[in-house]
Amino acid sequence: MKIKIKKEPRKDSRSWQNIFNKILSAVSLKNGVKNATLLAFAGLLIICALMFVIGLSKYKTNEKPKDNTVNAGFTVAEPVYEYGEPETLVDNGTALHSYIIYPKTGMPDIDKVIYEWAYGKYNTTLSEASAKGQGIEAELNAQYNSYLVKNDYAGIEEIGFYGDFQMAHPIDFIKTFNIDIQNKRLLSNDEIITKAKQADVLKLIKEKLIKQLPEGTAVDELDASALEYMVLTHEGLDILFERGQVTASYLGLQRVSLSREELGEAFILSNKQVVSEIAVSSEVVSVQPPEVKEPPKREIDPSKPMIALTFDDGPSKITRRLLELLDKNGGRATFFVIGNRVETYKETAKSIVEQGSELMGHSWDHKQLTKLTPEEMREELKSTNDAIYAATGVTPKGYRPPYGAVNDELKGLSKEMNLAIINWSLDTEDWKSRKADKIYEVIMSNVKSGGIILCHDLYDATGDAMAKIIPELRKKGYQLVTISEMMEANGKALEAGEVYYGKY
Repeated sequence: MKIKIKKEPRKDSRSWQNIFNKILSAVSLKNGVKNATLLAFAGLLIICALMFVIGLSKYKTNEKPKDNTVNAGFTVAEPVYEYGEPETLVDNGTALHSYIIYPKTGMPDIDKVIYEWAYGKYNTTLSEASAKGQGIEAELNAQYNSYLVKNDYAGIEEIGFYGDFQMAHPIDFIKTFNIDIQNKRLLSNDEIITKAKQADVLKLIKEKLIKQLPEGTAVDELDASALEYMVLTHEGLDILFERGQVTASYLGLQRVSLSREELGEAFILSNKQVVSEIAVSSEVVSVQPPEVKEPPKREIDPSKPMIALTFDDGPSKITRRLLELLDKNGGRATFFVIGNRVETYKETAKSIVEQGSELMGHSWDHKQLTKLTPEEMREELKSTNDAIYAATGVTPKGYRPPYGAVNDELKGLSKEMNLAIINWSLDTEDWKSRKADKIYEVIMSNVKSGGIILCHDLYDATGDAMAKIIPELRKKGYQLVTISEMMEANGKALEAGEVYYGKY
C-alpha cells in the first residue's frame, strides 16, 4: 500500500455538517423517504446534536494547557541541514542518555567553538546527573537547524533539553551561531542588529509575541538579553526564547520571526544586500517514493550459523563504506536510522535498500520514547517511517527504541502500529571506546549464532573495525543476515508489539 505524505485540514467528526449528513443518510432522505414523522425526528436529533457540540466546544476552549514535560513550545517537524555536515555525540550510559547533533562546517576555528559547546554541555550535564547518585536516569538531547543565506552567511540553532524523573519539567536550552562564510568567522549579535535601533527591535518582538501567544498571556518586559539567541534565516532573523524566559513556563520555548523589511535599518546585514538564493515553498505536495531496485531475495541456510549486524543512528558519512564491505563479502545488515537524518541522506538510504540490507527506524530525534506521551511516541515512530517511505518506498516492519527503553505502553502502541521492537544481545559500546581494536575484540570474543549485534553508523572507528570483522566472520562460516532474514530462516515472522533480543 502506498502512503502519501500530505498535510490536509483536520476534519472534525463532531462538526454539525457531518452530523447532519449522517442523520440524513440514516433516515434515507436522499433515497426519497418523505415520511413527516421521520423528518420531525431527524430535526429533533439535529438540534440535540448541535447543543451537544456547542457545549463540548465551550468545555474544550476552557481547558487549561497541559505542561508537556518534554516537547512544550515549538518543535521543528523537518530539520533544516542547509549548511554543515551532521556530527553526533552519543552516550548510552546509565547515568545520562545523551544524543546531540551538531554541524561541522569545515572551518577549524568555528568547528572548535561548536565542538566545545556540544561537549561542554555534555560534560557539565553528565557531572550534574552523576552527582544525583545511582538510579537517577537522566536524558540530554539536542538537535540543530542550519540556514544558508546566499553563499555569504549561515545561521545555526541548537535546541535541546535535559531532564530526569525528579524534575517537574525539563530544562530547555538554546545556542545559536551565525557565520560569515566568506571571512570564515562567527558574527557577534552587535554585527547583526545595530545598537541604535535595539529598542525598536525589542518593541517589535514583544508585539509579535503577544499576537502569537494565547490571548491574555502575560509577556515580560524585554531588555538586551532578549536578543541573546538570534539566528540568520532566509527571510531575515529569528529570535528564540528558552522556556519561561519571557512568558509562562508551560508555554515552552518561543520563536519570533522578523523579516528584513520589518527590521529595516536595524538589520545591519541588509546594507550588504543579503538576499537568499534558496526558494522556500510553503506549498505542501504529495510525496511519491522513488524507484528503488531491490536485489533478489536470497535463501538463508538455517543449519549454518548466522549473525545480524545492526547499525544505529545513521544514515551518515560512513554508511556507504559499511555497505561496500557487506557487498564485497556477501553480507547484509539492518540499519536503524534517525528519522530527521533521512532527508539529508536520502540517496544513502536508497543504497541501503538496493544493497539488500534492511532499513528500520530509530525514532525521529532519539528521544527516550518511554518518557513521552502516547501521542508523542506515535509521532516519533510515524514521522520516521514516513521519511523512510518517502526516500525509499520501504515500509519498515519494526524499529529500535533509543537506549533500548521499552514499557507496556510502547509495546501496545507498537502492536497497534504493526511494528516489532528490535533490541540486541551484544552491545559493542563503540560509542564509548571509539577504538577499532576494542570493537573487534568485543565482537569476535562474544559472537554467537543467532545474535543481534549493536553498533553505530557514526564513527570511523566502527568502519575500521568492520573492515576486519566482516570478512573474518564470513571465513568462520557465519551468514551475515538482516533481522527479517534471521526470523524467516527459523520459520518465523516479526510480530507487532513483540521485543526481540536475539541469542546471547
